[in-house]
Amino acid sequence: MRAGLSATLGDMSIAAEQLRPGSGGDVVVVNSPSGGQDVRLQIRGCLDTGPAADDDGAPSIGSAAGQVAEHVYRMMRGSTNLVFANSRNTVEDIAARLVDIAEREHSPNEFWPHHGSLAKELREDIESLLRDPSRPATAVCTSTLEMGIDIGDIGQVAQVGPPPSVASLRQRLGRSGRRGEPSVLRVYVTGHEIDARTRPIDRLRPDLVQTIAAVELLSEGWYEPPATGRLDLSTLVQQLLSLIAQNGGVRPEESFRLLCGKGGPFTAVRADQFALMIKELAARNVLIQTSDRTLLAGVRGDREINHYSFYAAFRTDEEYRLLCGDTTLGTMPIGQPMREGQLLLFAARRWRILAIHDEDKVMELAPATGGVPAIAGLSSGQVHAVVRARMRAILAGDEQFRYLDPVAERMLVQARQAYAELRLDQRAVLRDGDSVLIVAWTGDRETGTLAQLLISEGLDATVDSMAVSVASSTESEVSQVIRTIAERVPAAEIELAKAIKNKVIAKYDGWLGDELLSEEYATTHLDCTAAVAAVQRIVDS
Repeated sequence: MRAGLSATLGDMSIAAEQLRPGSGGDVVVVNSPSGGQDVRLQIRGCLDTGPAADDDGAPSIGSAAGQVAEHVYRMMRGSTNLVFANSRNTVEDIAARLVDIAEREHSPNEFWPHHGSLAKELREDIESLLRDPSRPATAVCTSTLEMGIDIGDIGQVAQVGPPPSVASLRQRLGRSGRRGEPSVLRVYVTGHEIDARTRPIDRLRPDLVQTIAAVELLSEGWYEPPATGRLDLSTLVQQLLSLIAQNGGVRPEESFRLLCGKGGPFTAVRADQFALMIKELAARNVLIQTSDRTLLAGVRGDREINHYSFYAAFRTDEEYRLLCGDTTLGTMPIGQPMREGQLLLFAARRWRILAIHDEDKVMELAPATGGVPAIAGLSSGQVHAVVRARMRAILAGDEQFRYLDPVAERMLVQARQAYAELRLDQRAVLRDGDSVLIVAWTGDRETGTLAQLLISEGLDATVDSMAVSVASSTESEVSQVIRTIAERVPAAEIELAKAIKNKVIAKYDGWLGDELLSEEYATTHLDCTAAVAAVQRIVDS
């Protein structure tokens, strides 16, 4: 018997088919009616009005982050809450500011950071504080506390920055409002004042508009549909090791039948891919094979099986060490495709990527000038095409949203004015300084694929927020390449994936070779058909 449970599935038929491949119609779907729970929501805009730090180095309360911390402290002190942020850096920054405010107010600290880089013991101490009804505690966290861990009754939930997805927003909102109390959600959207130097994308206030789109879709009961056709080889590795541990060994053909055969959870994996995976795991001493072909755990696999972390199918994103010559510039989680020769923004400076060493998690950089660089560490989830379509509708419309505070209302007015002035209702290709922007109004997967297609055509393309930025090109040159892509049969995702260096993303990807990593990446991050369809809409408009 198989059972699935979720609060965030919009299309139950897709989930049923994944639960029992080929027999989704036989799955019994039990829908629990909504309890009609009240939700109290505010989206609060916070704009930089001063430097990030004062002259003495203390965090400035005039900065957007300072405003967020001041408001969180005022609204959440004395109760038990969760404050979600989209990166560990933001978690640490907001938590440090809250601790500083408590010291300034001569009050005991009630605010603690919680993310995957912290030691397990520290995370467990914070979780115990949240469960203790005798004392208030607020955790500033990444997705580590989004679901799964019992942390007791939560008074309020805050989100700093746009939610990674509509489903994630629902999970986070569901952390508060239990025992008949209303759910309370505070969303903080930060930004800078608009001036003559502000780039077109930033003028559109994408973080604010994405947040509004997510809230509206959530209110309509829409969630991102489950992904289908993904190889998910990292989880397959874990399940193969689990099968070996459970049975004391397993034959290759039997393990393939159970895991990848009809009715198995990994039917997208072919027999030749499974055989190559076993070969690569054996080469890394994760598996060994006896004379009668039975698969057993090798030294590395046995060590993994007996470690407490084996039962978690996910991991915290690993950080890359950034080097310039012999100097370590720092570390950053890299959540988007990177290639040698690409520009990167780090520590407020432009760098050119000289080399990417994925196995060692090292990037070699050199100082660079000009161009629009990618910003390391921004990835917090893949925005769905439906969300982007709603964002465009919000920008093109005039609907007022009563959950916006006055600053957020003004930011939305500015975004709508920019949409009209940039004529984005009529065009998708526009000048941005020395670069050209392509605004396709589609999801991150399609936008990332479009960037890779442009690169394959010889352009210097980079994903830039919800657009693609092309350096050292004219609008007419970019438009011509777009027409070429629109008229051509879509490329194979696997060919684009081979050119991407940083493909080790999931927990056990590091045990796989480049061929399997490319095939896995192609099914999880690229969609040439959808990207070409988006390009065709641009050409036809």
